[in-house]
Amino acid sequence: MRFLGLKNFLLPFLAGLLERDSEKTWNFDTYFQKIQEIISKTVIHVFSPEHFSNFRIYIDRNQNYTNLQELIATQTDVNAASQLLLFEGHLLTDIINPLQHIANYPNITINTPIFLLVAPSRKQLMLDQFIPEFPITKIEDIHSAERAQLRTCLNVVFFIKRLVVNINLKQKLLQDALRHSM
Repeated sequence: MRFLGLKNFLLPFLAGLLERDSEKTWNFDTYFQKIQEIISKTVIHVFSPEHFSNFRIYIDRNQNYTNLQELIATQTDVNAASQLLLFEGHLLTDIINPLQHIANYPNITINTPIFLLVAPSRKQLMLDQFIPEFPITKIEDIHSAERAQLRTCLNVVFFIKRLVVNINLKQKLLQDALRHSM
């Protein structure tokens, strides 16, 4: 999942918190105002078969379809003219009024996302996950490093499990996208 949208809000927030210059340091009012801005955002889940990725779009509740397309373009590098947005097998613009506020959109979740189809492209899908290798243990030091090795192995196993669950969800969403686009 890509969190570029959230990253755009968190980086200035963290910079304001960790600023050493006392003149640039935030006061409590600014701090709570920025927190409220982040919390008030609506999360729109978008799945792109082209990128084989889930995207989370953080958008104000009073913005509309055009603003959503701009934010999708920012995160995916797919301009608004090339975006075909489907929700539950229908064009999103057939379900909602383009001027309608995001707050009034149907419930868009990670399991029922908006599908972003892109104008014809010849780009091949590539998995971008890195899978770490298991550590190799030498027989002579198996007892001394047993606990650390076990912890490392378990971390790798849980990381791989999380990747498999994520890829499984993307595969299901890809099948849904294909079914809805035909």
